[in-house]
Amino acid sequence: MEYLTRHLNEANETYFEHFRHAMSFSGRMFIGAFACAIHGLVPFVFERTGSSQIANLHERMVVNRFRNKDSDDSRSYDFQHASDGAGS
Repeated sequence: MEYLTRHLNEANETYFEHFRHAMSFSGRMFIGAFACAIHGLVPFVFERTGSSQIANLHERMVVNRFRNKDSDDSRSYDFQHASDGAGS
């Protein structure tokens, strides 16, 4: 059972809070991927959309995570695990 709750505990979220955030991140990634694909075909369209989606996701996933936590918590955060692409 621990494998089901470990990440939720690390994120300090309930299942439904985590689901909502993950779906929001997924939507942002979809928008960015779509914009990048169109930009590849038509270079003058969506010139900054993909990079702005990445910047927004970084702000929400990494920077905001520590705004409401003690500095001691942020020092112990595992950035290697957070950036491995294993999930949100």
